[in-house]
Amino acid sequence: MRTLNIDDFMLEVKAEIKHLKEHATAEEIGRLNFETFCGQNSRSCIYGQMTGNCHSSRAVELYHKSIHILFIEGDKVIIHEGTPDDAKLTSMEKYLFHSSKTEHGKIINYLKGKCDKLDLQVDKR
Repeated sequence: MRTLNIDDFMLEVKAEIKHLKEHATAEEIGRLNFETFCGQNSRSCIYGQMTGNCHSSRAVELYHKSIHILFIEGDKVIIHEGTPDDAKLTSMEKYLFHSSKTEHGKIINYLKGKCDKLDLQVDKR
C-alpha cells in the first residue's frame, strides 16, 4: 500500500491519459463514451469500451500501469497495488468517478486531438 497526495495522483491520471493517446488507435478512442462508463463492468470500463473487454490481450497492452484499488480520503489517495485480473480501477477510472462531466469532456477532447493541453481539475471534497 502507498499513499499519494492529490497532486501526485493527478500526475498519474495525466500520464495514463497521455499513454492512451499515444498507444490507442483512433478507432479505439472513438469508442469511448463516458456517459456509459461503469468501472465495475468489463465491457463498460474505459479499457473495455475501447477493446471490447478489459481482460482482452489488447486492453492489457494499453494499461499504463497496474490496476489499483484506490481510495480518496480528503487530500490523500490510498493505493493498494493489483493486477488487471483483480478487476480494479485505473487511476483515470477512479478520477472519472470523482470528476464532473466537464472534466470528462476535456479528457475525450484531448484523446481525440481536439485540444493539445490536458488541464484537469480535481474535486477535493
